[in-house]
Amino acid sequence: MRSLGGPRGEARDRRIKSLTTENKNLKVKLAILKRQFEDGLATAGGMSFETQGAIAKGLHPDRQPSEAERASALKLFTAWKADKDKARRRAKS
Repeated sequence: MRSLGGPRGEARDRRIKSLTTENKNLKVKLAILKRQFEDGLATAGGMSFETQGAIAKGLHPDRQPSEAERASALKLFTAWKADKDKARRRAKS
């Protein structure tokens, strides 16, 4: 990056570099927290947003889903139910 020159330009450049580094660090931290949340959700038998959306689209009474969307929604629900039950059994033991 080209400096504007003088102490004000150098201070500005340092501030931009500092904020850029802070932004990168926050993005890494956010990715780690997202992964931990998703792992915890799966361990507890929770349902991901993507699964919820697909089920809602396939089964909502105000929509007219295709037969493929409906079948996919039912498969996703059945798979989630099995995973949830497995997580519950693990938690009891």
